[in-house]
Amino acid sequence: MSNLVNKLIRIVFAPVSRGYGAFLSLFFQTKPFYDPATISWAARLEEHWLEIRSELDALMRLQADQLPSFSDLAPGEEMFRHVRWKVFMFRAYGHFIEQNCRLCPRTTELISGIPDITTAFFSILHPRMHIPPHRGPFHGVLRCHLALIVPGRAGEALCRIRVADEVRTWEEGKILLFDDTFWHEVWNDSDLPRVVLFMDVKKRLPWPINWINGITYWILSRVFLPIMADRKQMQVRPAKLS
Repeated sequence: MSNLVNKLIRIVFAPVSRGYGAFLSLFFQTKPFYDPATISWAARLEEHWLEIRSELDALMRLQADQLPSFSDLAPGEEMFRHVRWKVFMFRAYGHFIEQNCRLCPRTTELISGIPDITTAFFSILHPRMHIPPHRGPFHGVLRCHLALIVPGRAGEALCRIRVADEVRTWEEGKILLFDDTFWHEVWNDSDLPRVVLFMDVKKRLPWPINWINGITYWILSRVFLPIMADRKQMQVRPAKLS
């Protein structure tokens, strides 16, 4: 039943989303990738990336088997069912997952200092995996990846992302900023997991468009969160991290 409701929402939401994207494009230049230097908090996050990495390492040592798959949290996304893609949620649709946040307090503190953040999680893509082409439904946010574990030597491009016609690679401790409403896909052709801190932040728009965007997101978060994912499924049972 939930899958049927999910599909109906997507059928209704698709044309609305396209129209909303056209409206926002009048006020915000749309392109696949953006310079992270244009966001005020990027440098601070990069400066403290090793602290985030330390909490990730502790989590992976003790609780990797308990982490949910992305497909478990997005049951309507059939294309991800066979992709070994694990997640550890901090924030979803504007709501903090408090139990998880307590396991990684420093990461939570840094995330909490980011203005207009809507979603944040550790995105763990297993070896030899490919996330097929897809695109996000909401034009009011930009996607940010802080690279934490990127296997391979510089120049090998074993781990890469294509957004529209542009292909980029991650560098540990550095941010990639892109618009996920373009078709995009991800590869991990290495023998180790690739991990990024995955975040969505609201686009910086002039008033009153920013107000309209905020209200629109608030409404959608109240519709999508209860139907698309159970917040209890996002929680990881506590264990002592060291």
